[in-house]
Amino acid sequence: MSAAPRLRPESWTLLQELASELGFSALSAAPAAALAELRPRVDAARPADTELGSWLDEGLHGDMAWMADTRELREDPRAWLPEARTVLVGLIPHDSAGEPGDPDDEAGRDVPRARLSRYAWGRDYHLVVGRLLVELGRRLEQEVPGARWAKSVDAGPVMEKPWAQLAGLGWIGKHGNLLRTDGSSWFFIGVLVTDAELDHFEPFTTDHCGTCTACLDACPTDAILAPQRVDARRCISYLTIELRRAVPDDDLREGMGDWVFGCDACQDACPWNRHRHRSGHPRFAPGPLGRGPRIERLLRLDADAFTAATPKSAVKRARREGLVRSAAVAAGNSGDRELAPELGRLLNDEHASVRVHAAWALGRLGGARARTLLEGARTDESAEVRAEVERALART
Repeated sequence: MSAAPRLRPESWTLLQELASELGFSALSAAPAAALAELRPRVDAARPADTELGSWLDEGLHGDMAWMADTRELREDPRAWLPEARTVLVGLIPHDSAGEPGDPDDEAGRDVPRARLSRYAWGRDYHLVVGRLLVELGRRLEQEVPGARWAKSVDAGPVMEKPWAQLAGLGWIGKHGNLLRTDGSSWFFIGVLVTDAELDHFEPFTTDHCGTCTACLDACPTDAILAPQRVDARRCISYLTIELRRAVPDDDLREGMGDWVFGCDACQDACPWNRHRHRSGHPRFAPGPLGRGPRIERLLRLDADAFTAATPKSAVKRARREGLVRSAAVAAGNSGDRELAPELGRLLNDEHASVRVHAAWALGRLGGARARTLLEGARTDESAEVRAEVERALART
């Protein structure tokens, strides 16, 4: 086997300078090997495995079957780039000004609004970070002729957070997100796997969470079972984005509150996130949906309106029915009976999951108007919807 191409020290400096120009807040590197082999470098006392296997075996990934299908690729980057020598890891901040649920202007400040996770306010990070990684990859080719590379942004077969820790960029908090002492956890992680040989940085070995349990205590649905152990089936981000069925339990629906895409509760509670820079990449500034769209507006979205409201947005992943379904839950949790007519209209939606949640929301709001609307849905073609309607009527 021929010797791997090597990046010169001056070329590494140029690569870091380019990363900074592109908007990366940090760039580092770790050796490409099986995560199970490298993990003892972070904590020698912990077992030499990734814990991905036990997480999958317990079914904590819910309906995300693709997590199990790509397990081998996630545990060793050489499974998808056999000659890999180095894993480059970059951080791109997305912490724009404002808070989830904030109106775009003063008008209508008192109407019920939904919350979107900060990372979903602007352009789809898969697209933005992916393009930035391509620029880095092209520069790498210039500095190391013949170098090959592959990129990954969340949806790719890479466990970004362990690699970021191995590259010395931070530690994984109890909520499962990467944390840094000089900022917060409001950033995306982009990864380049390459066959080029680079000097590797020391892993981050200090856990600065200490005895704090703020994130565990703040989770509305008790999804954080233990430090770094999240039950996706209870996580609001999973419920509002990945789950294609009806949210199964009343306590989960109530726990969702007004979150309709993602959730920031555990990160908001983290003391380290008090050191916020609010200096996210400009492409992540709020788009058409803003930080806090009116719940009524979301309930009215048809396919065309959804497309218009989510151009190049990560919110597209939820699809129209997923976003409207979550908006119905938010409407039920709002306590605002003025939303009953819009929920009643959704009892005729083409998607059964939307009708299920509209019925649940009407039952939660209660009142004579809600009861009349529910009575008209007792003959729905879906047994699941009919059952939810009866449950809702029993509460009104």
